[in-house]
Amino acid sequence: MFAPLPTYEMLVECFDYDAQTGNVFWRSRPREHFGSDRIWKSFNGKHVGKEAFTMRDGCGYKKGKVFGREVFAHRVIWKLVTGDDPHGEIDHVNGCRDDNRWRNLRVVTHSANMKNTRLRQDNKTGVAGVSIRNGRFCARVQSNGVRMNLGYFDTLEDAKSEVLRARKDAGMHVNHGATVRLA
Repeated sequence: MFAPLPTYEMLVECFDYDAQTGNVFWRSRPREHFGSDRIWKSFNGKHVGKEAFTMRDGCGYKKGKVFGREVFAHRVIWKLVTGDDPHGEIDHVNGCRDDNRWRNLRVVTHSANMKNTRLRQDNKTGVAGVSIRNGRFCARVQSNGVRMNLGYFDTLEDAKSEVLRARKDAGMHVNHGATVRLA
């Protein structure tokens, strides 16, 4: 799924991580990381002390290049803090994909990560799992690849109540379907 990251020792030589802000900064890198003195001096002159991983992918995750390979900041951070490659997906608990504070990161399975997704932009009811069918509110929840049809309801409030109960029973994160980023 994800290529292995550089070794922990190499990452520590390259980066400093601020767990309070979630930002990663370039350190003065050793000469052996570079093919020439000119490139080594140029890189350190331009980047030392500055924030690394300032690019964003199409989904909003911070990314950058390390030793010629594009990597996600949250995966590098996981290895910097724990010493190990993350085994699974890294979930941003509050739903903010560029918030890499340590308290906001956790390793989860893909299924668990899907239980902490935000409300889709094309949702017309404002409630994840509730749609309008034939003038009534259709309530559904999907968990672990199984879709549960919860029924049709006359009011949005009734459908929402049933979806919230089913999400809780399925062990979904409280942020699932949130319309705003929860800090």
